[in-house]
Amino acid sequence: MEEIFFYDFHFDFLCSVPDFISVNLTEYFNKVGTAEIHIPKESEKAHKILDTDFLVACYKGHSFIITTKVYEEDLTLYGRTMNFILTKRVTDSNTFNDAFLESSVRKLIKSSFIDSSIVRLNDSHFILGESIENTSKITCAIYENENLSEVVCEMLDTQNLGHSVTFDTINKKWIFSLLKGKEIRDIILSPENRNAHNLCYTHDILDYINTTRNTTVGTDRDLTGLFAFQGTINVSGTERKKDKIKRLGRKKRVTVKTSDFIHGRDYNLGDTVRVQMRIGDKNICITKKIIGVSKWAERGEGIGEEPILED
Repeated sequence: MEEIFFYDFHFDFLCSVPDFISVNLTEYFNKVGTAEIHIPKESEKAHKILDTDFLVACYKGHSFIITTKVYEEDLTLYGRTMNFILTKRVTDSNTFNDAFLESSVRKLIKSSFIDSSIVRLNDSHFILGESIENTSKITCAIYENENLSEVVCEMLDTQNLGHSVTFDTINKKWIFSLLKGKEIRDIILSPENRNAHNLCYTHDILDYINTTRNTTVGTDRDLTGLFAFQGTINVSGTERKKDKIKRLGRKKRVTVKTSDFIHGRDYNLGDTVRVQMRIGDKNICITKKIIGVSKWAERGEGIGEEPILED
């Protein structure tokens, strides 16, 4: 297994750890992911890691901000993906009227990490990545002191986009990028194709709502009488409310164990893939977006990964 490399926020190298016990990580298309790393307590690098705040761990192209360190039976490190840094900023009040989504999100990021008064001149390592273009226009209001991460995720969800923050150790930059998935046409996950097993299909309306007092989404049948499932949406702006309601819709959830379906080779986060399974006497094919990936490496046990499909 490869080493884990540790840096501070300004890319100063701290140490590398080749003798780790295990790494478990989860990355998502449009939210903050997690990591858990176990290192032997007798490791000669343990004291350096414990004594350093604002620490980033890098493993096989994945980077994580270390948030918690526990020294007990071993040294356990808990972390979050690099876009966790967005949770540590709040917004200024802003209104976007018929503005392109990408430029609106980039404006929010720029004002928080590049033009902000809390960033000293020439001290920002934070930059914006390349444009993805072709986003649609939006109209929404952003209030003062909203959590930047929550606002960005909600805005991007309206157009099925994602985001990432890359910790570029070569160019010494934090790079914010928007992500856009594609349709995978040449792969179908199914037991017959021997690339999927342990399929589970769940249909769920437990948290389903289709209307609030002032915003409605759905068909006439959904919205009348006993079919009106009403709820409260605590976000600003009609478009953001409608998107929140859509995400509280009926859940048709598919979980699956895959074989030889590799992140970065066969798919990227945000891509859509077809899953085929047999229910009763019928074969059904469901298209699902890949919203995340879980990966693990354990000394003596090997490595593995599984995609996470949307509800």
